[in-house]
Amino acid sequence: MVHPVARETGWTEEESWIPEGIWTDVYTGYVHRAGKHGRHLKLCRPLSQQGVLAKAGAIVPMAAETQQTGESVNPEVLDIYLFPGADNTYTLYEDSGEGFSYQEGAFWQTHISLLAAGSTVVLEISTEGDPSVVPVSRAYNLHFRGFTKPGQILADGPFEAAYDESTNTQTVCLPSGDIHRSVSVTLTGAGLPKAEDEMRKRLFDLLDSFTGELLDKETIYSALMNAGSDGDRAEAILSLPMPESWRAPLLQLISG
Repeated sequence: MVHPVARETGWTEEESWIPEGIWTDVYTGYVHRAGKHGRHLKLCRPLSQQGVLAKAGAIVPMAAETQQTGESVNPEVLDIYLFPGADNTYTLYEDSGEGFSYQEGAFWQTHISLLAAGSTVVLEISTEGDPSVVPVSRAYNLHFRGFTKPGQILADGPFEAAYDESTNTQTVCLPSGDIHRSVSVTLTGAGLPKAEDEMRKRLFDLLDSFTGELLDKETIYSALMNAGSDGDRAEAILSLPMPESWRAPLLQLISG
């Protein structure tokens, strides 16, 4: 069931249950943590964002929106989204999309390995198979979403890099190169954000986006910033006067 959007926030909310582990919001890069028995949570968001959380270590390859058109149905630019909290491997399989030639080995595999359980993150890509079903060259845009900003980035070739504070995303763009080439990228000092730091960073922007009295926002901001624990913050959110639709997004914010 989908609930209506609240007038004051422009957001909707859905009762959700998160299994044990670390889960990163695919859109915002906000990291949620669940204990041994999981946890219930109201996922709050604008209609432009779906309620999608990525499991720790998730690897999500996608065709880039900017890919060029050509003879191959497979992309010349590959976006790969990577999420923190665990190590993982993923193999992307591609074929011509037509006929049965794949049964005779006409397919291509891109092996992606992510080491992301600590503060040193390593991404490696290797390939094998029949190159006739893919472009002769390919560029990679690597999006490390939900990671703190690394102190250093190392790669085995030229690259461009940018960090988006709003989504905790380090993007590393590798220019087009031979489809057979291997790739290795290392981020040092790029771990999981601390829940306390995340709350403080996002609180102002969240309140600023709500429709309501400035004095109410200032009172709430001050109370949450000065609270000694998440329990104190939750009590303040539940007791302070504010539109009811503000409470669930604020509770989601402090419960990462």
